[in-house]
Amino acid sequence: MTPEKLAEAFHAELLIRMREIIPDRWGAYADAARRFGVAQSTVRQYMTGAHAPPAWFLAHVAVVAGVSLEWLLLGVGPKYRHQSAEGLAREILLLPPPAQAAIAAAVAQLRALRPNGSEGGSADLQ
Repeated sequence: MTPEKLAEAFHAELLIRMREIIPDRWGAYADAARRFGVAQSTVRQYMTGAHAPPAWFLAHVAVVAGVSLEWLLLGVGPKYRHQSAEGLAREILLLPPPAQAAIAAAVAQLRALRPNGSEGGSADLQ
């Protein structure tokens, strides 16, 4: 595949993921433009494929939308950077029992490393 064809394919896949984020999260291009601090016409050009978005814009989209930059650019890994505890618990329950046991053992080791009486924040292991 030629470099030009690779660039076209990359851009097409990127647009699919950008369209998944921006319309779902903020609706109209005007709302997205306000969130990202650019003109509505700029967002429209990026979202229609008229122009490729620059790296700074993609990084900003990832931060504001809370998505993984790796997912946004390459379509790999988890979509969102931060998962809820409930979502993580659901994923753990889908794992085979040996994997669940390994996770439980790792959590127990982490708890043992905590100084006695230390209080953690909302991310504290329970």
